[in-house]
Amino acid sequence: MKMDTSLEITKCILCFCTPSKDNPFSNEHIIPKSIGGTVAAKLLCEKCNNKFGTTVVSKVKEDPSIRMAAHALQNDIPDLFKSIEDRQEYITKDMNGEPAMATYQKGKGFVIRSEEKQDGSLIYDTKKSEEHIKNTLKKDGLDDCEIDKQIKQLRQLPNDQCLQLSPNYSVIKNSVVSQFPALDGEFIDDKVIALIAYEFLALSFGKLICDQRFSFLRDFINSGNSSNKINIERLHAEKYGAFHRLYAEYFPDRIVVTVELFGWLVFKVSILGFTSKNDNPVIIMYLQNKDKRTLFANSLAEAKKGSFIDQCGTKLNI
Repeated sequence: MKMDTSLEITKCILCFCTPSKDNPFSNEHIIPKSIGGTVAAKLLCEKCNNKFGTTVVSKVKEDPSIRMAAHALQNDIPDLFKSIEDRQEYITKDMNGEPAMATYQKGKGFVIRSEEKQDGSLIYDTKKSEEHIKNTLKKDGLDDCEIDKQIKQLRQLPNDQCLQLSPNYSVIKNSVVSQFPALDGEFIDDKVIALIAYEFLALSFGKLICDQRFSFLRDFINSGNSSNKINIERLHAEKYGAFHRLYAEYFPDRIVVTVELFGWLVFKVSILGFTSKNDNPVIIMYLQNKDKRTLFANSLAEAKKGSFIDQCGTKLNI
């Protein structure tokens, strides 16, 4: 069977509902778009797509391993790197080694999180501090002219110097000299990996993906119900690469779908007790800004020979 992203699937492959005006088919990215996935197909209804998108799939880019990969590859994938890091948390340090939490905002850079320290002092991002300072000085009895004068002095204040703004209020301005990703996000949920494998198989199986023999896989994806018929291994390759890769291998007693993310994170999804004579399809998604493309091969043998088809149907030998 060949892969087809425009399959004639007539119902959601997860809940089996028939698409309607109120709940139409949704264009589902096999690998999440948030981490650079490009291959999409109408496999899920809008409700199922939203359900998984807002719960487990939306957290994929918070996985510490994903963030480490994006950082390692940021020169090759600058746009994707900024997209992955948008709204992510960092630990920053100023010139005195004092830590502060910050959020990276695409187009704005790092924004320091406002917080109160143990000694009662407050940390504010310089760009957001003036309004807070104005309100505080008003409470201290300063008039508008005095406040404007103090704000001008604050803007000209060198780093690491103290400015007494009022009898009860002083500030020290410091610059951030280093920042590190706060790698405290959750690792990718096994249900996301199982969903990627299931949708990838749907590109080959078509309507047959709704077969009762896959019911245990759907139960695991929908409800997290464990089954001895599915096993997910988490592995690592030797180095990072600016690509994602998906391929399936068919054995007498199982199907194994391999999900590679950024050439480094490797997930082996074994679906036991299932036999098939399908080909072993391969998808490679190149993520580089200068070479962003998606290639298909109908089998591992073709892929190893470098025989691929691009999204326009052009045959390539690479």
